Amino acid sequence: MCISALSLDPAEIDRIAKSFPHIRARDARAALQELPELKELAGEQERYGRLWELVEALDALPRGVAMHPCGVLLSDASLPARTPVVPTSGEGFPMSQFDKDDVEDLGLLKLDVLGVRMQSAMAHAVAEVERATGERIDLDALPDDDPATYRLIRSAETLGCFQIESPGQRDLVGRLQPATFHDLAVDISLFRPGPVAADMVRPFIEARHGRAPVRYPHPDLRGPLEETYGVVVFHEQIIHIVDIMTGCGRDEADRVRRGLSDPESQGRIKVWFAQSAAARGYDAVNNCVNIKNCMNKQSWSFERCIYMSSEILIAIR
Repeated sequence: MCISALSLDPAEIDRIAKSFPHIRARDARAALQELPELKELAGEQERYGRLWELVEALDALPRGVAMHPCGVLLSDASLPARTPVVPTSGEGFPMSQFDKDDVEDLGLLKLDVLGVRMQSAMAHAVAEVERATGERIDLDALPDDDPATYRLIRSAETLGCFQIESPGQRDLVGRLQPATFHDLAVDISLFRPGPVAADMVRPFIEARHGRAPVRYPHPDLRGPLEETYGVVVFHEQIIHIVDIMTGCGRDEADRVRRGLSDPESQGRIKVWFAQSAAARGYDAVNNCVNIKNCMNKQSWSFERCIYMSSEILIAIR
């Protein structure tokens, strides 16, 4: 792009572009000085004037327009008045030209609506039952707490059941013995690299089945942790714990949770958390394993709302 703007010969464009390995645009001049394969091009550096400055200025800029495959903005008909939109290629859906961060700053609600093949398999099964028997099964009318369904799940014979069919999951549902939809949400949340590495699965199962006492880092944290036997499982629990221990409010606690995803902010946030918690009398709690996991992004699982999303959709309707 820069070379074309400077009216350079197309053959020269091709030569320069093919000389560079795959590097960030911001590192172009540094690469000229350091990489032996660019020694010849570095000798011609002054010949191209502002080229390298312009190249580095383009670093991290979007190369094109693309639609998030499952990101949906929830709004009324006034959306085009609040965000510029452009039709998507093919379908012609109105697509916001703001990225996810701009959309959040505007206060718009964004959902990632995922499509799974299991839904198609279920629809096919319903159609086949109706074809063979004449009976139309209403999946929405099936009870959430159907005893026969949970007996099947607890048997660990769950091949073909979405999310709980892998060998590891079949082992976990056999040990956890889910009895409610909430139990399944916890099971799927625990079956993640972070919780497994942080040894969160074992204490949860031991406490759930009464083989070990339920331990809370502090009596004040019983509220957010009681339903998961003292183990931090969901992001919402992290928000609640940060709010209780620092008094910062849940909106700020959510910003803290997000900030822990940024390596540059982690150290500062952990120092702030330790100092704020100590000021409220929670200094001894900071060394608890659960609280350390709370401050460690790699130990986290999912947001609870991923599994309780039906309640959100009902509220929207």
